Amino acid sequence: FLGLCLVQLQDEGKLDFHKPIRDYLPWLRFDDANTPDAKPITTHHLLTHGGALPDGALFPPDPSFRHRATAAPGTFFHYCNMGYEALGLLLAHLDGGSVAESFRKRLLVPLGMTASEPVITLDAADHISTSYQARRNDRPYPRQGALHRSPLINMKGASGCVAAPARDMGAYLTMLIRRGEGPNGRVVSPAGFDGFMGRHQAAEHFGPGTAYGYGIAVDLLDGHTRLRHTGGMVSFASALEVDMDARCGVFASINAM
Repeated sequence: FLGLCLVQLQDEGKLDFHKPIRDYLPWLRFDDANTPDAKPITTHHLLTHGGALPDGALFPPDPSFRHRATAAPGTFFHYCNMGYEALGLLLAHLDGGSVAESFRKRLLVPLGMTASEPVITLDAADHISTSYQARRNDRPYPRQGALHRSPLINMKGASGCVAAPARDMGAYLTMLIRRGEGPNGRVVSPAGFDGFMGRHQAAEHFGPGTAYGYGIAVDLLDGHTRLRHTGGMVSFASALEVDMDARCGVFASINAM
């Protein structure tokens, strides 16, 4: 969702993916690597998890603490939710509102995802499925082991803040299958969608031969281009896959890890 919204800003001429992100957000606590080949971290690097940054709190309590890249950006893939938190702030800054407002107006409403929440708050708890976790976490979980209700989730960071039912995610998958075209017109340009699903950064984390685009993993399965991703938070887990050549997709979600 975040990647597509940023691609929209790129389509609108409001964002250059290859400019240093500090040109847009100079107060971010990101430092370039202390190496001769160091380059500034860009939106492109953060979207592709190629920023060579450690994961963790974007703004630690110590006001003097700064995150330093461990290598030149693009050197390797390292999944970094913190980078996506920063990109959420970039979206809010350039769009002149909140992440929730941007997600709703740019994707949820155009795609007809009326049952989805752009951010997860306690106010939305009545609309979100109850999730469950192992009753005891000091031992391996046995098959058919005891469960209890998980605590409510409050998540506004753009690294994973959308709550959506399977029916709405079907609308999202349909847009991916149609390469950025929604029920009422395109949500991103053809060139923007090509960038979204581009093989920008080798991502063996997802398996041999896999690359990462702007928020999505890309690989080949039986000669077909496949877009896919998984995600988990507290005791929810979800996965989506789209076969771009066969023009079909699948989404699954579970409320107990």
